[in-house]
Amino acid sequence: MSDVEVKGKIIAAINDSKYKWRTAQGIAKSSGIEVGEVMEYLGTADTIVQARNTNTKGEPLFTTTDKYRKSTGLASRVLSAITNKVAE
Repeated sequence: MSDVEVKGKIIAAINDSKYKWRTAQGIAKSSGIEVGEVMEYLGTADTIVQARNTNTKGEPLFTTTDKYRKSTGLASRVLSAITNKVAE
């Protein structure tokens, strides 16, 4: 599978989900991509936002910048940018 196909499946798994934030394991399950490949992409992609907080199991949470913008109000985005609360 090409890098473009991997990227497309990962982005689709995030954007097509009903959840705003996804774990790497959830993305891997939805996309059919190995969790290691998902983590590699998530760590280098400039279109991915990592939440400062984790889920209840301590796993990091991710979303796309587009989904974040669409599902978060302007005031929350500005506050997050000022306090560096969302992106790490």
